[in-house]
Amino acid sequence: MKRVVFLAVAVLLVGLAGSAAAAQCGCPPQANAPSCYTGYWAGVDVSFKLVVPVGYFSQCPMPETPLITGWRVEQLDGTIVYQNQFPDVPKGHYLVMTWNQKDSAGHRVAPGFYRLVVQTTTAGEFSNVLKIVARPSIGWGCCCCPQLASCDCCPSFTSPYVQIMQPPKREFSPGTLSISITVPLTGGDCGCGDCCP
Repeated sequence: MKRVVFLAVAVLLVGLAGSAAAAQCGCPPQANAPSCYTGYWAGVDVSFKLVVPVGYFSQCPMPETPLITGWRVEQLDGTIVYQNQFPDVPKGHYLVMTWNQKDSAGHRVAPGFYRLVVQTTTAGEFSNVLKIVARPSIGWGCCCCPQLASCDCCPSFTSPYVQIMQPPKREFSPGTLSISITVPLTGGDCGCGDCCP
């Protein structure tokens, strides 16, 4: 009997926690938001790279391996926020690039959507969208978006694309409690269609 009561209480607590997480108070969906993006907390270095899939080289005639000539960060309207060029020696496509979320003048950028654009020698430019989110202040009366949301774009199997690495997770330390509830999304919710498993 005690076991049944304990399980009922546990199920009730997990259900309440799931409802609170699903409510995500203070986090309404944004209109005019891109269909896919990677979320990062403000102030965290953003790492990204150009991925050249094997299928890219199955074209006939076989294309040259694209080398990176530079990269830039721009607002969605095309305004350049920061750029880094490699005019003398292009870099290999295996290069992992890092942006410290600062503009060309060294000032921290505001939260919002930004496009990371990688320029290549032979294949053109490739981009992906990043969403910088201000860290919420957790108060007693609000759940305040405990999770950082991302809606990843589907990778291409035949064309290069920019992969934004997932932000680092915080390590558990004494005196903190971390609860993570994962809700799988079905195809189409993130602009992927049915291409992602």
